[in-house]
Amino acid sequence: MSGVSTLIYLVPKYIHVTAKIHIEGGDRRPIAMRDYLDLIDQYNYNSEEEVVQDAYDRGYELGELNTKNMVPTLTSLELVQEDDQQQLSDLGRQLIGVSIYDPDLFFELLHWVYSTAYFRSPGPNRLISWSYFKTSEFLYKSAPVDSFSGRKQDIVDEVIYESDREDGPGFDAEDPGAFSTKSVNGYQKFIERLDPPVLDDNQITLRSRAPDELLLLAIDTVYRSPIIAETVEYGDLLDLSDEVIEFIGVITLLDPQSIERALEQAAGAYDLIQIEADYRVRLRVNKEIAIDDLT
Repeated sequence: MSGVSTLIYLVPKYIHVTAKIHIEGGDRRPIAMRDYLDLIDQYNYNSEEEVVQDAYDRGYELGELNTKNMVPTLTSLELVQEDDQQQLSDLGRQLIGVSIYDPDLFFELLHWVYSTAYFRSPGPNRLISWSYFKTSEFLYKSAPVDSFSGRKQDIVDEVIYESDREDGPGFDAEDPGAFSTKSVNGYQKFIERLDPPVLDDNQITLRSRAPDELLLLAIDTVYRSPIIAETVEYGDLLDLSDEVIEFIGVITLLDPQSIERALEQAAGAYDLIQIEADYRVRLRVNKEIAIDDLT
């Protein structure tokens, strides 16, 4: 192989990311994203092309992978800076730092980023996060699923139906674009990396456990989001209502029967949340939880 020109897709350094619900997920896309974030964390580049070429020269998998629309997605997810896509955002810096000591956790937290970007900062640039969450929501409500491939069109139909009815931030800006089985295939690339697994032998099964870090960030999202629990602020007690349980369950893909136990375990491992239980379970988060707080 003489170079990687056939694999490089030039993206302007300064772009306007448009509203799209399609989930891009080329072959080994999570690996490509990890490598891209890792390289721009270590070295200085002037373009995506330079990053990919250097990845090829250094033997990173990114150098052999299709990167079409990858950098715009990283920008939409706020992992790289919008005005310089070869610079990490603070969130991107924290996320790639995880890969150094726990590669598996990196992919769990990348799944969290995809699941929650829209809810943490709703707007047209993050509709890909909304559709990612809705795909997980379909699987959460439908599990166990005997044939994931057999339900992909059902997922497409549901996401399109929901997008047609949605009037939240971003949906009134422009046409959110197409969502198809190709979008679900893109989503699949990311949940295949979850451990404990959710997708195994074409079957979807909700998990009985998930990393404490993923669970804590899911809870923080409830507090941080301006659209999930609008009146709840840091320091307030949060009722573990059916709606909150479902939101956490969709992000973590935990069986709802396992969530309270998982919360207790996470609270024991990290002094970041407090749990109160009398006739109902409530919890309290006093300040924003960042990835750096969990490492």
